[in-house]
Amino acid sequence: MEPLTVGALRHTIAGLALLPLALRQPPSVLALRSVALPLAVMVLSSGVLYPWLFLEALARTDATNCSLLIALNPLF
Repeated sequence: MEPLTVGALRHTIAGLALLPLALRQPPSVLALRSVALPLAVMVLSSGVLYPWLFLEALARTDATNCSLLIALNPLF
């Protein structure tokens, strides 16, 4: 599978799993407006770019190098 397909499938499944929890709370338009931009930046960076770039890197190297990079992430 292509990296973007895997990332999209992963986040779709997670979104569907979390949807019942989100629907339990009444929507607040004012609260959503105040956090919309930071939320969009977080989704783009950690929900789209990171998995895409990680899977692209994994396609170009072996699992040993990827595991070292993942283990060193907190240090960086």
